[in-house]
Amino acid sequence: MEYKPKPDAARVTPERYRVVLYCPDTHLAHHGRTDEEKGVGGGVSARIGLMRALARLGHEVTAYVNCDAPGEYDGVRYEHFKRVKKIETDILIATSSGGRLDLRPLTKVDVRARIRTGWLHAIPCPRGIERLNLDWVYVVSNFLRDRVVTSGDIEPQRIFVLYNGIESSWYTPLWRSPPERDPYRIAYVGHPSKGLRFARKIIEILRRLNPRYQLHVFGAASLHGQTDSECPEGGDGIVMHGVVGQRDLVRQLFQCGFALFIQDVPEHFGIALIQAKYAGAIPIASSVGAFPELIRHGWDGLIASGDPGDAATHEQVAKWIQVMIETPDYTHWLRSNAMNPFWDWDRTARTLTVHWNDHLQGYEDRTDSLTIPCPHCERSMAQYPDGFRCFGCGRFYPWPQGLTFVEGAADMHRLRDQLRELEIAFERVRNQYAFNVRELELITSSRGYRILKTYWSLKDKLRRLLGR
Repeated sequence: MEYKPKPDAARVTPERYRVVLYCPDTHLAHHGRTDEEKGVGGGVSARIGLMRALARLGHEVTAYVNCDAPGEYDGVRYEHFKRVKKIETDILIATSSGGRLDLRPLTKVDVRARIRTGWLHAIPCPRGIERLNLDWVYVVSNFLRDRVVTSGDIEPQRIFVLYNGIESSWYTPLWRSPPERDPYRIAYVGHPSKGLRFARKIIEILRRLNPRYQLHVFGAASLHGQTDSECPEGGDGIVMHGVVGQRDLVRQLFQCGFALFIQDVPEHFGIALIQAKYAGAIPIASSVGAFPELIRHGWDGLIASGDPGDAATHEQVAKWIQVMIETPDYTHWLRSNAMNPFWDWDRTARTLTVHWNDHLQGYEDRTDSLTIPCPHCERSMAQYPDGFRCFGCGRFYPWPQGLTFVEGAADMHRLRDQLRELEIAFERVRNQYAFNVRELELITSSRGYRILKTYWSLKDKLRRLLGR
């Protein structure tokens, strides 16, 4: 499928859009402040965060959801989805992230939209999505993109990878004046079924080394619409917080030294992981799902490649944590990298706005002027505020944290200067920690020459993307 400018593209230059989000999920009722009041799962949190950011950009935003308190919140009008019979808008975003995963109720609504999009948070695809005649399907990671393409439900040319984000306004005051952090306080965030049993094993090992270690659990069965009686009890050194509001969760994470995401359930994104990163709770995650997309091993977190249920993996993670406690200089460096914010909802909203403009005005000028080939399919890619996207295979190449987004070909010299600065930084880190290479297994897997190797891999990838 080739993307050509619309016949009237030159005359269509809107700065603001009417945006309607439609979600018929009924497993959780919410409104525009529920994420702050009592906490919600990733899908609901993403809907509220993105709609809020789009409204901040000046778009006219309406959300038809399983709304328990209709009204306007942060510039977004919330209504119950059962009340709408007709939708007339510029942008339609249809999504279902929990419960029955069913978009068939939308087929009964008279929809008139200039751009019809779907937003997938997981697979299987919601029932009825094939009947919606969507122009684009947004997916939350390259991992989910691969699974959707493999399933055959959506052709890759209609896929647009769109990462989730954080509400940066909740972090800003804490970055400026952070609460006291306890390095022995470890967080587990999410539904207990994902990996709490593994986190328990790890904390047992750590408490045998030092009883100061504690595991703070944020989440409960209610995140999936279940009763909280299904949530396991706490134990020695384990504090169960239940479901807390997202703003409160952020403050709690700022007080934690580390966050465990050792699990065998593949996450299609992982909002909790980037929340922990940006709060400075260094994430230690399994190599499953989209986690490897969100962590650069040894740079802003650690990836445990072993079986999440294997005792050897638990021992390795416990050893990593103990070593980082004993080497505060490296831990400070790792934490500083993790707290470099990039994926926030405002950036995601700007990316969507550029994409909608592109759809209505045409892609060819932007892609041809950049001449950046996709490493997988050699088709031209386009730049967005968060990275590069290929219109051939639907893959997304995020812009690395710490590098300024390249606005055009004229900025390539600046990019090379930034790469040189990175090279110097990596060399300094290598020299600083090389003496420990023989001492600890952690060093060989996440510092020293491995760090330098990560840098060269990043540099080569950037060169390929930029045609250099």
